[in-house]
Amino acid sequence: MLGTEEFYNATATLNGDAAVYSYGEIPVAARGGDSIARAIVFAVGQDDPAPSPPDNLAVTVMQGDRIFIFTEKATVKGMPACSVSNQQTSITYEQCFAKKLPSQSEYPKLVNQAQRLVDLVSPQLQR
Repeated sequence: MLGTEEFYNATATLNGDAAVYSYGEIPVAARGGDSIARAIVFAVGQDDPAPSPPDNLAVTVMQGDRIFIFTEKATVKGMPACSVSNQQTSITYEQCFAKKLPSQSEYPKLVNQAQRLVDLVSPQLQR
């Protein structure tokens, strides 16, 4: 559950007023023996933001009993292939988006951006 849409909504750590909508995970590698790291691209909103693309990146790193959460703006293009019908539910749109995200041109940049945030924790682990 760490670093998931459910985690952020249950803990209200990213936005206390609006829901977090995850559009997919970004692969990151944790540094340190017992560290766990996860990253997602997401949007926030009172109402479902789909079919608008996500505009934020969240990285969560857990090291022992400490949790670090970072967010940054992210640029991700919309995916018209996921918006084939106004009848689609947001869940269907977000699942389509997550599936197609790794093939997008900006994906390597998102991976690097997320890993850079994970790596910010590395100096903290030495304390």
